[in-house]
Formats: sequence, C-alpha cells, structure tokens
Amino acid sequence: MRGIHIADKMANDLIHNKKIEVFLNSIAFGLYDKEMVTIHQENKLLKIKAKKIVIATGSQQRPIPFINNDLPGIFLGSGIQKLMHLDGVKPGHNTVVICEDDSGYVVTDQLLDSGIRVKALIDLRDKEVISKDKLEKLEKMKIPIYISYKVIKAHGKKSVSGITISDSLDVNKKLKIKCDSISMSGVFTPTNELLFQATYEGSYILESPVNVVKMPNRDEKMRVDKNIYVVGDVTQKRTLDVTISEGQVAGESIIKSINNSQKRN
Repeated sequence: MRGIHIADKMANDLIHNKKIEVFLNSIAFGLYDKEMVTIHQENKLLKIKAKKIVIATGSQQRPIPFINNDLPGIFLGSGIQKLMHLDGVKPGHNTVVICEDDSGYVVTDQLLDSGIRVKALIDLRDKEVISKDKLEKLEKMKIPIYISYKVIKAHGKKSVSGITISDSLDVNKKLKIKCDSISMSGVFTPTNELLFQATYEGSYILESPVNVVKMPNRDEKMRVDKNIYVVGDVTQKRTLDVTISEGQVAGESIIKSINNSQKRN
C-alpha cells in the first residue's frame, strides 16, 4: 500500500472517530509558550491550549534552478508521481530525469514501469555518493547517465522540447537532449517553520551541494521539548516505515505521559 493510501485510510478513521475533533480547511500558523497553537479556519481565528503537540508537517520538494525551468512539461518528481499514480496521466513520452538525491532513481523506475521512455538521467551529485547498484541497473537498461553535470537551460516555446547540460568540470562540454517532459527530483526541504517557533535548538546539515537545512534535536521519545513531539519528514527525508515507526513511538510516549499525570492527580 502506498503512503497516500495509508494517509487516506488514517484520515478517514479519524474523521469517523467521535472522540476526536478534526479541523478541516485549517492552517496552524503559530506555536507559542505553554503549548498554545493558533489556527486560521476560513474566517475564524482559533486558539487551542494543548497538553501535548505532535508536529508532522512533512517536507516539500525543491525545484532545480536553470533557465526556463517553468516551461509546460517540466514537473517536480513528486508531481510526476502524483500524475501517474493518482490521476493515471502520462507526463510525456520521452522524459529526462534530473536529480539531486536518490528520489530521481525511484521516479525513473516508475516512468519505465508506466511505459514512458527515459531519454537520460542527470545526477547533479558526485559519483562517490551515488549507489553503485543504482547506476548498474540503469546501465543494464542502456539509459544514458550523466553524473556531476549541470543543467544550463530548457528549450521550447509552448512546451519543453529539449534540455542543454554541461560537464561541471568542463563548461565547454555541452550536450543537448531532445525530450517532451522533464522531471526535477530536487531535495526535499522540511516544512519546519512551525517547529522552530517552538524551539531554536537544532543542527545544520548539508543535504545536497545546494541545500543546507536545520534539523531539530530530539530525544528517543521524539521530543524537542517536554510536551512537543516531532516525527516524519519534517526532521529529514524518511522512508514510509520509519515515519510510521516514529509516529508510533511518539503516540505511545504521549499516552504513557498522560496516564501517569492522571494517576498523580
């Protein structure tokens, strides 16, 4: 079962649970002292005083900067996955994949499974950080791989028709590849603005050659504070299994903490 289907099932279970109040069409935009959360809901401003807070705001995929990267036919890798798996729509017939992390290889596999030709995979990283198995798999399928290349520009008027890349070690070594669609599998940046209203403590890490992010300091119970828990991609890009496991750890810790507090009272 894919993550989107698990999320749909969990959301449906919550909405039909009479013990849980669900706020739809709402945005939590403020997190203040003493676990006060401010929420914008349509034309209302809500203030909620919580005993415990779980922040699971996820992450967003960054677009990769190059000239004309907004032409029709150019998508984020996550956008192409949604088109294929949720809408049943092919993004094109001949796709070039650009990536800053391993998600580009996942998108490549899914494109091929959908019957879409992958004209080339361009990995902006150095070869040393790329899995040998991933490279060998694509080489066996005779898909051109360009490692440590830079994307100069996309071509086209009404839609993308090609892309020009260059070797990062030799800018004069340029190559134009024809295509009708491009996948930009940039790194995922945590949507941690709400989180760092609650705590300033964290560590900066280099996620990619062009991306530095701040990660929260958590304990083994997923806490950044006595009553604030953080799980999932908001801390760093996680696998589905790890995200679910972190949620379970935080949930069990909250239940135990509340039960102990009730016993004392």
